[in-house]
Amino acid sequence: MQWGRLQQLRLSIKLITLMVLALLHELLMPLCGQALLFYILYNVAEFSQ
Repeated sequence: MQWGRLQQLRLSIKLITLMVLALLHELLMPLCGQALLFYILYNVAEFSQ
């Protein structure tokens, strides 16, 4: 029971992170371009493993 809840929490955190990243992407894209986006996505991929 506890394990399932933990897994669901981790999934929720990942979804929230993705939404925040999408929002940041919309805001920062005109300023910084692709390089920052790829850097952020790379770090998130490393973090979530």
